[in-house]
Amino acid sequence: MLKISLKWAQFQLDEVNYLIALNNNKIVYLNMGANAFDDFSSFLKVNNFEANEDQSLEAFGINKINDYFNHFNLISLDDLELYGTPFQIKVWKTLFSVSRNKLLTYQELAFLVNQPLANRAVGTALKNNPILIFIPCHLVISKSGMINYKAGPELKVFVQSKEKLTF
Repeated sequence: MLKISLKWAQFQLDEVNYLIALNNNKIVYLNMGANAFDDFSSFLKVNNFEANEDQSLEAFGINKINDYFNHFNLISLDDLELYGTPFQIKVWKTLFSVSRNKLLTYQELAFLVNQPLANRAVGTALKNNPILIFIPCHLVISKSGMINYKAGPELKVFVQSKEKLTF
């Protein structure tokens, strides 16, 4: 079997570090924060992917994120290539279809994927979300108010505030 080889780049925008990876011009991975590279390395290992750095993707990443936050060009599912378990992909696609100006709880998302008792499984799927921001796990909140986010709670609040400023 031929190994998938991703192109990737790191860049900074609004004083936040990002890492983006593509396969055949589709976004496979987007993370932010101090642990983005380590998480990307784990993502590559879990999926048995190779990766080659390509700094020409820096401008692409900056433009996509700016467009997203400014609502000029929202991402479609056709722009993404998802790798995960069938349940994870179901959760990510369902979350992708939720209105961008609506917060919801893990339990509400579990109901949307027709697994009303799967709050924790939904949380685990979001923890493994490889495409932050565009698959908007930052819109999912806990009933208790505890802030969970793969890139860290401060970056979840940052992304939420960026979206709130644009609505």
